[in-house]
Amino acid sequence: MFFKEEYIENYDFSLNKFTLVNITDNFLEITLNRNERKNALCTEMIKELAVCTDYANTKKEIRGVIYKSSGDTFCAGLDLKELSDGKIFLADMS
Repeated sequence: MFFKEEYIENYDFSLNKFTLVNITDNFLEITLNRNERKNALCTEMIKELAVCTDYANTKKEIRGVIYKSSGDTFCAGLDLKELSDGKIFLADMS
């Protein structure tokens, strides 16, 4: 797990900036929602995805995870602009 269990229990998915989360019929559906950057992974989006992963792993009722994207590109990969600006530091996920 990336986060403490109490953090996961109290997390509000509606506050996510770059992912949309929907839970229906025992499935966790995650939609990448950063169209202006072709859904490139920035630090905050990676953190949101990590929270979703921990949530799915701690909830026995979640039987599967579905990844989707908005826009015309699923994911352009890591946001190289943010990386070159020195803004991405993957070890700082707290």
